[in-house]
Amino acid sequence: MRWLLALMLVLCINVVNADILPFNTPDSHTATIVSGTWNGGDYTVAFDSNYTSFTSADTTSAQGRIYLNYTNSSLVNDSDNVYWYVKDGKGTENLTIPSACLDNNDTILQLQLASFVGGDNSKSANWLCHNGTAFIIIRNTNAHLTLDYNRLYDNTIYFNYTAPISPPTPEPLPQTQLGLFFGALMTIGIGVIIGRSIYENKRL
Repeated sequence: MRWLLALMLVLCINVVNADILPFNTPDSHTATIVSGTWNGGDYTVAFDSNYTSFTSADTTSAQGRIYLNYTNSSLVNDSDNVYWYVKDGKGTENLTIPSACLDNNDTILQLQLASFVGGDNSKSANWLCHNGTAFIIIRNTNAHLTLDYNRLYDNTIYFNYTAPISPPTPEPLPQTQLGLFFGALMTIGIGVIIGRSIYENKRL
């Protein structure tokens, strides 16, 4: 049995699995307030990694928009999965970034957070990404007259990047193949000797 295990070890030693990095976040992003008057005057709490504090447009018939431009999207654009974890006044959700927003730019992933208060004081929020032509809505809380759906708590981009496939390993030279063959035979021989020795010792 031991010689069989040794042989399996020799045969499997060159098996290499694909290198997959864990879910992570891009290196950096820049934020720009576009319009609106914000609750407390501080819109940065919408991206301060604190999912307890919030900001929102806070006057009737108002809207507030924040751009988040992720500058390390060379990794993001090559990812298997890109998720946007968001929290607003309606709750939390893991949004999938559409491929149209990932494929249009090799250097920047453009996102937008929007908070609204209607003329009837209804409140809502949108989460958008840029597809190269315009911003498209990924999440819409819909307007609510009594609940503060326009609150923006926080958001995080996560990506799962799969490393490129390594180039194929060149075929070993004939003498290398011969060496591997004799090495395997030697391993089998040692295994047989050990197994036989154990068997004879047990008989004694």
